[in-house]
Amino acid sequence: MSPAGRPVHDSGSLVEILFDKGHRMGNGGGMAVDFEALDLVRSENKSRSYNKKLDDLQRKNSGLRELVQEMVQEVPEHRRKYFLEKIKKSY
Repeated sequence: MSPAGRPVHDSGSLVEILFDKGHRMGNGGGMAVDFEALDLVRSENKSRSYNKKLDDLQRKNSGLRELVQEMVQEVPEHRRKYFLEKIKKSY
């Protein structure tokens, strides 16, 4: 429970974090700006965004590799070996 009698969740919103921090700072419940908490939330958001973009790129890369493998199978036999070697080098 927060000092205001509200339940505090581990994954609380930024407003809850800052509100509770204001009570702990003894400013009568006013809203205090906790720049460390704000920086933490911002860095977590950036990390989440980065990981989402990375996952998307990995998914696209995997799809492209599968497509290339399918296309190489359509290449005439005498050229296929050349492309298969190039694929192996790219891993």
